Amino acid sequence: MRRAQGFTLIEVLVVVVIVGVMAGTVALSFTGADRERRLRTEADKLANLLEITRFQAVQRNEEWGVSIRGDGYTFARYEEQSGEWIDWEQRPLKPVTLENIRLEVTVDQQVQLPGVFEESQLPDVVFFSSGESQSFAIRFEPEWESDPWLLESDGFQRVEAERLQLRRR
Repeated sequence: MRRAQGFTLIEVLVVVVIVGVMAGTVALSFTGADRERRLRTEADKLANLLEITRFQAVQRNEEWGVSIRGDGYTFARYEEQSGEWIDWEQRPLKPVTLENIRLEVTVDQQVQLPGVFEESQLPDVVFFSSGESQSFAIRFEPEWESDPWLLESDGFQRVEAERLQLRRR
């Protein structure tokens, strides 16, 4: 008598479970990598936008600034006639809102501009028409467990983005 050859139902189910677990692991690792890539992209994007702002200030002979909110940032231009900061809504310096990333800014010195009497009217970081800015540090803190990114400039140098190594791997 010849015995039928093939796989039993249990063998097939074991293989399906193993393949499902492997596929789930791969999908989760891609999701984590995607968030990390987005965090780095946002940090690099703001660093480049800050350099564009510095360039705009020099080219237009105007003061420009950036205001950092917890969940995003906006750019503004100082209008000398009215003594007001005018929010900039055009690309590439349009306002940005970030999801799952918190921003914190530290500025070394406050600026006094003619006609601006309330500190609340000032952007967090001001770029002057001379090409200088305040020295500052902007921290990109992800809401998931990961190391933050830091953007900083001493006011003269180009804005650099670097990863802070706070957590042990």
